Amino acid sequence: MYASIATAWTQDHYLCTLLGEWAYGPSYCVEVVENVAYFGNGRYLEIVDYSNAEHPVELLKVLLTGDIRGMKVYGDFAFIADGYSGLAIIDISIPAAAEIISYLPLDHYAYDVDVNDSCAFVSGQYRFHSIDIKNPASPVRLATYESGYYGWGITLKDSLAFISNAFRGLRILNVADPSEPDEICLYNAGDYVYGVEIDGDYAYLAVSRSGMIVIDISDIYNPLTSGSITSESHTRDLAIYGSYALIADYENGIRIIDIQDPSNPVEIVQVADLEYANRLFVYEDKAFVSRLSQGMSVLDISVIDTPFEISNFETSGSAFGIDIQGDYAYIAEEENGLRILDVSNPSAISQVGFIRTDENAYGVNVSGNYAYLACRYDGMRIIDVANPENPVLKGLYKIEGEVNSVRVEQGIAFISCRDDGLRIVDVTNPDAPDELGLYFTSGSVINTVVQDNFAFIADGENGLLILDISDVSDLAEAGLLNVKGYSTDLDVDADYVYIAAVDSGMRIINVENINTPAETGFLKGTYGILGLVKQGNFVYMQCQQGGLRIADVSDPGEPKEASWYVTGAAPMDIYIRNKVAYVVAGRAGMYIVQNNAETQVTNITEFMTDSPLLNLSCQPNPFHQLTEIHFQLRRDSRVTLKIMDIQGRLIKTLINNEIKAFGHHFVKWVGEYNVSGLKAGTGAYFAILEVFNDNVMYSKTLKLVKTL
Repeated sequence: MYASIATAWTQDHYLCTLLGEWAYGPSYCVEVVENVAYFGNGRYLEIVDYSNAEHPVELLKVLLTGDIRGMKVYGDFAFIADGYSGLAIIDISIPAAAEIISYLPLDHYAYDVDVNDSCAFVSGQYRFHSIDIKNPASPVRLATYESGYYGWGITLKDSLAFISNAFRGLRILNVADPSEPDEICLYNAGDYVYGVEIDGDYAYLAVSRSGMIVIDISDIYNPLTSGSITSESHTRDLAIYGSYALIADYENGIRIIDIQDPSNPVEIVQVADLEYANRLFVYEDKAFVSRLSQGMSVLDISVIDTPFEISNFETSGSAFGIDIQGDYAYIAEEENGLRILDVSNPSAISQVGFIRTDENAYGVNVSGNYAYLACRYDGMRIIDVANPENPVLKGLYKIEGEVNSVRVEQGIAFISCRDDGLRIVDVTNPDAPDELGLYFTSGSVINTVVQDNFAFIADGENGLLILDISDVSDLAEAGLLNVKGYSTDLDVDADYVYIAAVDSGMRIINVENINTPAETGFLKGTYGILGLVKQGNFVYMQCQQGGLRIADVSDPGEPKEASWYVTGAAPMDIYIRNKVAYVVAGRAGMYIVQNNAETQVTNITEFMTDSPLLNLSCQPNPFHQLTEIHFQLRRDSRVTLKIMDIQGRLIKTLINNEIKAFGHHFVKWVGEYNVSGLKAGTGAYFAILEVFNDNVMYSKTLKLVKTL
């Protein structure tokens, strides 16, 4: 019935295996049809029955590759603006059995989408796309229009597309011919335009700190300001409900405005406790509000001047920092707090504990029984995690200015404060942290690593700064190297420092002589390297455009890229343990990725004559319900056979490290998942056969296509 699903990237991983993921995150958008709500929860599309709004029932959640930023439900399909993954189309004809049927990669990040009978229109980063969706399984891009800046939102009205074009204003295009969109006019709102609703001859704009602006569009070539109502927060979205406008006013919650006279809008009531209101959708007498890290709330508006919250569906925040201790991952979530996950089984990650903080958590370091949060504009928050199921707030070390990271060594916290230097704080009494030393640099203190009696600082535009910390009350510069690029992170291993220089790549510095550090090698980066961790012969890099990139640094003079895994959003932090990377990627959650380059250094190509592996095939291919995978061995060997999807996720292990005799073998796959036993969806999969013989691993990959 439908063609196989297309990948969002042509090659999104190389010599990496996804072991598990925690894909929950902020809720950016929501739509409702027949009491069923569709809303984002990180990379999950939540499908929830709200027939009883006080007791919603989750029908299904569909995992996407990108972070869900905007959507339009139209007929039997949900059209998703899926961040860097482009446009995703999901068949929701049976909501409890919804299924991704296609992806269309786009050039830049996709923020929002609107749809008519034949076309989808996607507003994104710098570009606007018109897409033929007459066959939803095979969407075709018709045209791309340069919008000049972020297109936060899009609304269709007849043959017109109204694009919320951030500080550029409201851009109005004629899309009667979607293959040739034509600009009609650009209305300058004087501030960031986040959203727009059309009602008759008026357009209602959500305009950040300017609040709601009403414009008369009866002459579409010359829109005129009609009325407005200001905001003390950031107006992000609005919806028209009869003669009222409901405004999502971010920190100030939901505001209800009387618009009977569009030239003189009047506020009726405010629901202030629905903070972080980002997008909303009105269905019958209810308002569904996506509130980022605070979940998706349902508001009863049947009595317009006394609205009240009926229920809230919890979502997560953006994952900005991670540390691992034992079986637990400690994740710092922006505008949310600290989340503790059990990662002992990467394929079945579960939440253990959570504590909300008033501070914005951007980084975390766990030492002993305490987690230390780097809270961007609030200092350092200390949390007792002796019982991970019941974390307890302890002391707060307040700092004026921007805090980037915290590292704790033997009861001493080293706090990197961008413009306020390196602060060294005694945290042996977690209720009353005490400052021991302070050092102001000539750069921007982004991150600090301590080794022996030295602190190595990624000092922004100043490069690498080395401090002698043998006497914390008298800190002194020991070495300095102004590396090329802006230094955002670093790691130290013996005589080498590895620096993430965001605009010039990875720099490798020899510090055998602390006083005269010297560059040994570099890996030119085009991905925007934000951070890194060194382990063994590899450096794991978090890259703004390229996800997780892994470099072989066994020869510090000639580092080489060895493997990679592209995440759904830019990685914000990484932790490495036992050749496995735990990557937090903001809105896209956490990925657990195994670096196979470590075990495949001696990998022999399948075409060599001494390979024990003769061939790999399957019949039938494409297949509907069942296929047989055949392979032949030249000699007795240890074999693993796995089915992976196009995102590198493990679907099924058919043979797990078993000894197989020489000769012909085959195994059946009926298209099910390992743990759940549910059927895999239509699309492309890969059978990966690994054969171990004499401590050498030989591999072969075969593409499978499952159809309806």
